[in-house]
Amino acid sequence: LQPGRGRVRFEDGSVHRVKEGEAIVVPGGVRHCIEQDLPVAVSHWVHINFYVMETVDFIQFLEVPVVYRPPQSLVMREAIETWAARRGQSEAQGPLHARVRECEMGWRLLSCVLECSRFVTRGGSGSDRMQSVWPAIAHINANFSEPLYRDTLLRRVNMSRAKFHRLFRQATGQTPMGYLTGVRMRHAQQQLLSSQASVEEIGRAVGYADPFVFSKRFKCHCGVSPRAYRQASQAFGAPRPMPCA
Repeated sequence: LQPGRGRVRFEDGSVHRVKEGEAIVVPGGVRHCIEQDLPVAVSHWVHINFYVMETVDFIQFLEVPVVYRPPQSLVMREAIETWAARRGQSEAQGPLHARVRECEMGWRLLSCVLECSRFVTRGGSGSDRMQSVWPAIAHINANFSEPLYRDTLLRRVNMSRAKFHRLFRQATGQTPMGYLTGVRMRHAQQQLLSSQASVEEIGRAVGYADPFVFSKRFKCHCGVSPRAYRQASQAFGAPRPMPCA
């Protein structure tokens, strides 16, 4: 935030004040609003997803402060401004170069967040939950291009259907089938950016024999059709994935 002062209000009624030189970090999906005081504040915003194991939102495992002060906030500001200043040049050099610059900014921001955050576990040990469902996760990651069924995953973990779904959601924040879809979509995005294969061929390569079903799932996940994603990435760098509601 520069210059000026402001407040961030959350749906639960909590309010956090922020002043010039400070930064606000809000985890995705948290309803909030920003109120700016005079003099009129100027703010720079970026929306970033940090994933581990293909589609697991890394931030969900952290207790993240809302307001960041120097020196972390200054590093955040410099990272965003540097990326913004180089954006036109990076896009002119192609989508891959633009993505590298975006990742560079993202890792700098994540480093600042990690310095001020702590890992949390809810409802038991997060590592125990992850270990219990890891055979299913590994099977999905290795076989996402093939037809996968819930019973196949259940045999991998040797537990009841209800327990498996509960632990899988607690460990990853997603259902097993939602995780599978995320893995497939991220591989599809990579192929749309890096290969000349047709949309139908890419759909088959990530597990969709029906191109209509693939295009529908892709648009739900990314906000645009596979063809529109490829065209936009060639012109401006890859669009941001938008999760299904």
